[in-house]
Amino acid sequence: MLMKPTDLDRLHPNEITRWLDNLADDDTVTTRDWTVAQYAAAVALGVPEAGPDREAPDTPRVEARQRSYQGVGEAMSADDRNSLSPGAAEVRDRFAVDFQHTLFDRPDLRKRWTLRHRSKESVAEVADRLAWSVGANLDQIVPTESLGNTVRAAVIHDFTDSIEMFAEERVSEGIQWWHLNLMPSVAKTLDWYIRCFPGEAHSVIGEIQSQAHKLWQVPAADTLAALQSALSLDGEPTEQQRETYFALLEPHTDPS
Repeated sequence: MLMKPTDLDRLHPNEITRWLDNLADDDTVTTRDWTVAQYAAAVALGVPEAGPDREAPDTPRVEARQRSYQGVGEAMSADDRNSLSPGAAEVRDRFAVDFQHTLFDRPDLRKRWTLRHRSKESVAEVADRLAWSVGANLDQIVPTESLGNTVRAAVIHDFTDSIEMFAEERVSEGIQWWHLNLMPSVAKTLDWYIRCFPGEAHSVIGEIQSQAHKLWQVPAADTLAALQSALSLDGEPTEQQRETYFALLEPHTDPS
């Protein structure tokens, strides 16, 4: 929150300038606060018409801050919406309606707002219900189809790098073997996709197997083994969870 000197109009112009300089160097000052400070300084100096348009001291540093991670976030939430990004505001609106229905339109939960029912256990039950609603509607937050296509493209890109890196060795040795590696970030994203959307991930992995065979004649079973190996290094599920999931992914029959 902007702390404006109460005696700003009585300060020497040099002191007002120093105050603005300090604000320009402060990464916690928002764009809106900076505009307010500019106007207040202009009024104190007797030039209110120059307020919001007054050039900032040390403009390059101010512009750099506004173009930073924080500055971009502030610009995207310029309509406020409690400082949420547009996407986050949409999620909030969607679940606000859902939560209102859960908390008020259902008599079995609405009664818990009476004092005699407002115990820690009751609040925990309601909180769990709301959390379940978010988890059950995760596909309304994440664009699953687009994310799946992105994951598939990223995996194939990493496989391409691996194939090209070891191409000469494979030719010289005259044998069929495969180094299909994934970057940690790609493996972690695939792992997250599998954990959150196992059904959709099943389809994406099938497409990866099919594309790997079409491009390099990699057997589907070898592609599956490479993915499982990558997730064993960078994924979160336990070994048993991985084995259970991948056991359900029967390799697609390689085209003859």
